[in-house]
Amino acid sequence: CCLRHSEARLLSVENFDLEEGIICIMNSKGKCRYVIPSEDVLKLCRKYHVLAESIYPGRKWFFQNHHGTAYSHDSILLLFHQCWQRTGIQTANGKMPRTHDLRHTFCRKRLSLWMEEGKDLNTYIVYLVMYLGHATFSETDYYLLVVSDMFPLIKEKSRFKTERVIPEVEHE
Repeated sequence: CCLRHSEARLLSVENFDLEEGIICIMNSKGKCRYVIPSEDVLKLCRKYHVLAESIYPGRKWFFQNHHGTAYSHDSILLLFHQCWQRTGIQTANGKMPRTHDLRHTFCRKRLSLWMEEGKDLNTYIVYLVMYLGHATFSETDYYLLVVSDMFPLIKEKSRFKTERVIPEVEHE
């Protein structure tokens, strides 16, 4: 769902509408926002909820540990690394990925899809800003800057606009 891991670990049961498939993220950088998970993620969450509720009836936290509290920051990182190691997937740089890397991947893939579909990124970036819970556009612009494999496509998509606004300068 492209949540920050702190948002996911602090998600209460009451903030997840499993019927409608809407997650209410409370106090995300000082505001609230709604996130709609994909159908496959929603299906997993529904299944998880039934199992978790059978173990911890009336629990407060959607992802509750055996102490009856939300998972800690460190326990999430440990669990993520244990799960990642079990996949056997090797990263290109050999480093262990971070939970936040999933958020980066989501943004990169979403931007790539929009470009392939011919969407105007200047318009659609607003949706990404809201979905991510960013306070400013510059926080989301970061994703445009770090995705080196998208640069040729971004340049090609924006070439016509920039040629009209900034004419080519010839050096003598």
